[in-house]
Amino acid sequence: MSFQRKLGKRLRANGFHAEYDPETNEPLSRGTRNPQGVKVATHRDPGDSRVGIVKAGSDPSPAVQFLRELGCEVEEHLDGFVVVSPPPGVDGNGAPALDGTMSVASPAGPKEITPREFRNDSGKILSELGKGQMFLVTRNGVPVGELVPLRHQFVAAETAVRLFQSAPSMDYHDFRADLEAVADQDPTPRG
Repeated sequence: MSFQRKLGKRLRANGFHAEYDPETNEPLSRGTRNPQGVKVATHRDPGDSRVGIVKAGSDPSPAVQFLRELGCEVEEHLDGFVVVSPPPGVDGNGAPALDGTMSVASPAGPKEITPREFRNDSGKILSELGKGQMFLVTRNGVPVGELVPLRHQFVAAETAVRLFQSAPSMDYHDFRADLEAVADQDPTPRG
């Protein structure tokens, strides 16, 4: 199944498709739109693994946030068109993620490659590396090196806030005392 179809299926299953009711996941009557909905469309460039999304609702930002939480790269344009790239480690056909078999938000483990594969497919490998995929180079089945992306994966602020909401509360004074016990607060220069 293509990335476009898998993405549309995930949006519909989570109540973000423009023409489906977010509560019942049933098609809406003609002329009615889901206020948080978006519609998956074909991207403008054939052969490109990215997918176009048309913002159809009055507030499609929850749907766009959902796409980011899936690990997709989202580029918003002024004309209401959003371009969605597959998550790192997912090819243009949408395999293996977005079908529920693996979590899209979690980074894929390193792919094993041989030196010959690295030499012959270096362009493709570097492209995947730039998208966050890690590689383990093996010779005769024995690991000899790792290719790790330099750029860091960022977490959306809303996701971080949601994760910290379930964290235990901290006492400010205890926290400050712990910091002062470890960190030297003396302003005199060293050396």
